[in-house]
Amino acid sequence: MELSTDTIEHLRDEAYATLCRRAVEQSLVDLEREKAEISSTRPPFGFLASRQARETFERSMHAATGTEEALRARLGQIKQLEKRLQGIIHAELRGYLGAISPDYRCFTAVEHLLDQWEAEYAALPELLVAFARDARSVQAAASSAAGTRDLQPFAVLREAALRIEQQFDLLDRLVAQFTALLPDSAVMEVNVPTLPDFRRVAWVNRAAALPSSQLLAETTRVVRSAREFVAAGQGEVPVLLAAAHKACKRHEEIFLQRYWNQLRAHAQAHYVEKRGIDEVIEMLMHTSVTSDLARRQRELTAADPFLGVR
Repeated sequence: MELSTDTIEHLRDEAYATLCRRAVEQSLVDLEREKAEISSTRPPFGFLASRQARETFERSMHAATGTEEALRARLGQIKQLEKRLQGIIHAELRGYLGAISPDYRCFTAVEHLLDQWEAEYAALPELLVAFARDARSVQAAASSAAGTRDLQPFAVLREAALRIEQQFDLLDRLVAQFTALLPDSAVMEVNVPTLPDFRRVAWVNRAAALPSSQLLAETTRVVRSAREFVAAGQGEVPVLLAAAHKACKRHEEIFLQRYWNQLRAHAQAHYVEKRGIDEVIEMLMHTSVTSDLARRQRELTAADPFLGVR
């Protein structure tokens, strides 16, 4: 898939605008140097200097000031046109790279996986609260047990642990998926909260055989850990996920800008001809007006498809 004709034309226009802007900026630098030289010729004690010397100095400074005003006016026009073109090209390159580049698309895919991770994580606090409640039921049964231990509370706790284990495994798989998509330069910046090593099904199976005193101590630690994670995670998770999304967008923009800079170098080397600054400004302004009219016509046609047949 090649770049569209419109994008190539916009890259050409941006190249013209950029080269003209640099030329004007250099002219302003040269003019500042010239003004400094003129200032150095200011007659000392002007009222004592000859009239001719004063007039020569004033004419030179007036001319330099007029030239500066004209250059700055041109620079303002060029910057405005350049900014407009860059907004258009940026949108076009986003669409183009999204269509042809898996390396560019990976950041959007990672953001979707982050959203999925967040949605799946949202179920975890409720599962942990249920696990803590069932662990307290085990505590109560163990405290009141006389003789044979009732295993029904352990069966319920095991089901709660199994649901947590399945949810953790799902979250881990999502992390593995987006980590595999990311380039090495972005892996360290795109992170989700580290999930704690909660007691799982195997722990419940072992806990059923523990002496009551040890079981009470174990379940107390588990309940406290679950509560602490639920309380702390609510503040940490949004911050880390927002940072991960921001990192994805930053690396996506770095990718786009790197590609765009290659196109810029090519456009400046192959798409432009030698032209005067005023000619370039006139050409770009004409192109800007023409493209705006064409865009508005497309918008009107889209709003009223019968417009063209009236």
